[in-house]
Amino acid sequence: MKVHHGGRFTNMPNRKYISGKVQFVDIVDSELFDVEVINNIVKMLKYDPKQIMYYQFKLPRKSLDWGLRALASDDDIVNMIKYVGKHKVIEVFIEHNETTVDSYNMPTFKGGVEIRELIGDDEIVDLDAQEDKGKILPSCRNLLYV
Repeated sequence: MKVHHGGRFTNMPNRKYISGKVQFVDIVDSELFDVEVINNIVKMLKYDPKQIMYYQFKLPRKSLDWGLRALASDDDIVNMIKYVGKHKVIEVFIEHNETTVDSYNMPTFKGGVEIRELIGDDEIVDLDAQEDKGKILPSCRNLLYV
């Protein structure tokens, strides 16, 4: 992991992490990796563990404008770990005291999208159950994403 700490993010567009430092940390066992490991890294970097901090990682090959994801829960950690096998370095960013990035307000995406077509006021057809689900239906103007 490439840990960016002690700095802050600029505003979008062309967001940057400025006035910070970088520390490389090698975490070998991804099955034991959790938010507490990040807390321990922060302690190792000599920050007060009582200070409010926000952890985020950057999706590989994405910009800081659109690629930041929160690291606040086990689901967030699982989301980050899925990139470790294909990418040598995962970048983690630490914000101190407050966050300027909205990734903490974004829901963790856990699955696909189920698409249903609204036929009438009360009738819903599950397109995933249709044999011809790959075809474009003529009445696709009323799609409901659930």
